[in-house]
Formats: sequence, C-alpha cells, structure tokens
Amino acid sequence: MATTTPNFGWPVPTSTDLVKDGAVAIEGLGDAIDASLVDLKGGTTGQVLSKATNTDMDFTWVAQDDSNAIQNALLTTTGDTIYASGASTPARLGIGTTGQVLTVSGGVPSWATPATASSGLTYITGASFSAVSSVSLPNSTFSSTYLNYKIIFNLTAAASGAAETRIRMRASGSDNTSNQYQAGGYEINYAGGGGSYYVTDGTYLLWGNIATSTATNTQFEMTMMSPQASSNTVFNINGGKGTLTWKAMTGFFNNTTSFDSMSFYADAGTISGSYRVYGIANS
Repeated sequence: MATTTPNFGWPVPTSTDLVKDGAVAIEGLGDAIDASLVDLKGGTTGQVLSKATNTDMDFTWVAQDDSNAIQNALLTTTGDTIYASGASTPARLGIGTTGQVLTVSGGVPSWATPATASSGLTYITGASFSAVSSVSLPNSTFSSTYLNYKIIFNLTAAASGAAETRIRMRASGSDNTSNQYQAGGYEINYAGGGGSYYVTDGTYLLWGNIATSTATNTQFEMTMMSPQASSNTVFNINGGKGTLTWKAMTGFFNNTTSFDSMSFYADAGTISGSYRVYGIANS
C-alpha cells in the first residue's frame, strides 16, 4: 500500500507493495512531482525565479530588475542619488555641481550653492611669511564682492633692527605713500601706564614697536571699511603692540582712492609671521 513523502506528500510505494501497486505509486509520484515543479518551467534569458505567494512551491519568473526593486535604469549619471519621493517610491536626484551642498526644502532634497557671501565671515586669503622686510596682500584681495573686511596679523619673529610695524594701503601692485593717513588711539602697557596716539597727514599707519625678543606680542585685528570703493577708507585696529602693550586705533585714508590690497612692513630689518583676510557679509 503506497505511502507519501513527509514534506510534499508525494505518493511512493512501500516495500510490501505488489509490483502492480508499486507501479501505480511510482506513476503517482511522477505526476505529483511534475505538478509541484510546474512553476519552474518557462522563463526567458536573464530572468530569475521569484516567490509568487507564501504557498510552498509557488514560483514565478521575473526580470532580473524586479519591478519591486530599485531599477538600474533609475540612475543615469555618475553621482546620482536615490531618495524617497513618497512611501515605497524611490526617485532620482541628479548630481549637483562643484561646490554645491545637499539641502532640504519641504521634505524634498536638492542641491544648492551655499550662501558663503551672505553669512558671517568668509575666508579670502592668507599666508605665512619669514624674514621679509615687507609683505603685501595679493592684488585684488579687496573687490566689489564685499564692502568691508577683517584682517588678522600676527608676528612670530623680528630680526634685530626692526623697531616698528607700519601699514600702507595698496592699489594695482603699488603702495600708496601719499600723506593722507589719519589716525588716533590709545594704548596701555602691562604696568598700567598709557597714553594717546595720533597721526595727521602721515605717509603710513604706525601700529607699534617691535621687540625682537617678544615679537609674538605684536599682533592686531583690523576692520577695514570700503577699501575698494572710491571713497575714504575707514579702519579700526585693536591688538597687542610690542612689549606687553595693548592698543586701539581708528582712522581713515583722507582721499577717495580705491584700494585692492595693503602692505605690512618693518621700518628696518625683517619680520616673520602670518596674516588672514576675511570678507564680512554684506547682509
């Protein structure tokens, strides 16, 4: 008498079956296997077998890019990004351009150019210098992109003979040496002494003394207003001056001159240090 397989229930003969009964059981077994594996038939080149339902042995042939999977054809360009435009809905975000950043608006991602010219301070240029008599910002450091600028200047060393730090405005690769520099301020030393400072019709701005043994005490932060405009250039300076002395100074260049750079130099000898220039947001 035929029995069945434990997993699929296919009929198989038993060891006690008569030949006739065994043949019938074997025929039933073949029919059962044929019926169970019918879904494996068919399919075309490149297709893969996929479950159709949770029922045992229920399969179907599908394209290798399953319609329920993210399709290769969705991506068209190197750097494309996939995001969800809705639940279970993949979408393509094309690659942005150089310098852009990924942002989100209304829950949808997109590429956008960062608003570097309209937020805070933007780094423009900077450099370190060593054992030079003078150092100048690159031509066109000041431009119409920004109205005002922040400059940070630091000394790290000064050669013997360097006594004071001087500043001049610059245009088209040349320092302006005309007697139009006007300034006034106040300084206080570590011992509590102090005094006022002013210059009228000078040919440069004098920041302060340089002590070769403590050159790192000579540094300042300068705010420059409208250097590139054809108007008076106004400035405010604050920082250390020489041997443990603090100084604050304000002034202007008394002529409607457009400048694109500036120079720092020692009255004699050489200086070493660094500078950094930042544009201040226009709005």
